[in-house]
Amino acid sequence: MLKFFRSQPVLVISALAAAATMFIVPPDRDYAVYIDLTVLIQLFGLMAAVAGLRSVGIFDRMTDLLSKAGTVRRLGAVFILLCFFSSMLITNDVALLTFVPLTLLVCRGIPDERSRILMIVLETAAANMGSMLTPVGDPQNLFLYNKFQLTALSFIGTLLPAGIMGLAVLLLLDMLLPK
Repeated sequence: MLKFFRSQPVLVISALAAAATMFIVPPDRDYAVYIDLTVLIQLFGLMAAVAGLRSVGIFDRMTDLLSKAGTVRRLGAVFILLCFFSSMLITNDVALLTFVPLTLLVCRGIPDERSRILMIVLETAAANMGSMLTPVGDPQNLFLYNKFQLTALSFIGTLLPAGIMGLAVLLLLDMLLPK
């Protein structure tokens, strides 16, 4: 049992936190209503799709663009765009878990630490801006999409102006990176 607890610390901590909340809100008949199966099924489908895309090397192919960047500024723009658009389909967290380590690897030859930090900050903002545009971009979006019974077009249409402005600002901030 101890071996399992050590190998699965996130699961164990989550289970303990869930058990602790039962003292705050004691279990009753309404507990089953708290679970939104539609959102959970959608999240599972999304995670399965991302795992499938990763297993066939889609993310590796996307990063082939990096060899064509040429400058730190262009590299930053490529990473911003990759994070922005990929987060619409694979969530902001997965986009960041995919591209931030890659950024650190690609940028280890850049002596300017400020540029590396700025690039990662811009990627983080881009992932969050892009993920807000689609129902599957963020778990909270799935909840809102389901709760208010929106169509995909109405969801995207509502957030598109903010997303376009956010991307424009991020690309302007990319100009702070050296040529």
